[in-house]
Amino acid sequence: MAKPLLDIKEAHVISLASKLWSGREIASHLGCCESTLRRRFAAAIKQGRDKGTSRLRDRQMEAALDGQPTMLVWLGKQYLGQSDKLDTTAKVTREASSLDMAELERYRLAMSQADVPALPMTKGVSQNVTIDVEALPSADPASPGLSSN
Repeated sequence: MAKPLLDIKEAHVISLASKLWSGREIASHLGCCESTLRRRFAAAIKQGRDKGTSRLRDRQMEAALDGQPTMLVWLGKQYLGQSDKLDTTAKVTREASSLDMAELERYRLAMSQADVPALPMTKGVSQNVTIDVEALPSADPASPGLSSN
């Protein structure tokens, strides 16, 4: 004898899916297994999810148009191909040829301690780092990193 069908209303499934609940969450809430839910209500789930995502997109657009900076940036990245541009060039205040080994070591130490996150080398992504060699702390020229060969 076949198991009786649960009385699940399609409108209820659409409502839960429009809140972007997962299939597992909807099935658990309704007291059925996820495969049953998907078999009987695949179209209703899709309809609900489409409704939920379009409603969410509308709210995001409203927030952006109301001037919320974070949402403006995020939507620009998602839909307009915009990205953050960070300049990763290093600016040295003296010519490298005029630096002695101790100054070069101080520069190397400063670069290694600079608050610069490691960024992947991606086209169009750079970060600006300025180090004033004159202001660098002194370093022991015998320290590892540079040799005087």
